[in-house]
Amino acid sequence: MAKQVLVVDDDHLCVNLIRDVFSKHGIEVVSAGNGVKALEILEANPVDLIISDVEMPVMDGLAFHSEVKESDRFKKIPFAFLTGTTDPTVLKAIQERSDARLLYKSNLVTDLLNLATGLK
Repeated sequence: MAKQVLVVDDDHLCVNLIRDVFSKHGIEVVSAGNGVKALEILEANPVDLIISDVEMPVMDGLAFHSEVKESDRFKKIPFAFLTGTTDPTVLKAIQERSDARLLYKSNLVTDLLNLATGLK
């Protein structure tokens, strides 16, 4: 069975780039545009990795991460934040979550290739 990644981002271009990179490694991608929709997807689909943008409408990535990590069903799923922000307050909030990896949109393709290789 193919590995599956949940991508949570309201930027369709970014989601499509992630889908393209992972599909070349035989990894399926499901996506949501905010944390609320992502939680609905998690209820129906087991995933092997979550990649979430930080700044999104409805429920941002930090709140979504908190919901995931408070759930007995989902807390063991590896989690990566994806951001293009340079806001030190946001970056500090991400770095304080030691159970999550930080991916910068500026290094996205290289970081995705590393994650895809690790899922095989």
